[in-house]
Amino acid sequence: SIFRDSLVENVQDIMKMIPALNISGDMELTKLVEECEALTKHPADTLRINKEVRKDVVTQAMEILKKMESYI
Repeated sequence: SIFRDSLVENVQDIMKMIPALNISGDMELTKLVEECEALTKHPADTLRINKEVRKDVVTQAMEILKKMESYI
């Protein structure tokens, strides 16, 4: 499958919006945003080329998604 730079950019954009939407000041949500932002520090080229980094990011992202299930 194709991995586009915009995937990382879109996640970064969403993470910038969430703090403004966190009107209750939920610290767990703040922590999840920080975890997501940390994952987007890897450039798209690195994720595209380096299978180990990509695998690690996917594993961490899946863990974050599990935590976010309570917000759905």
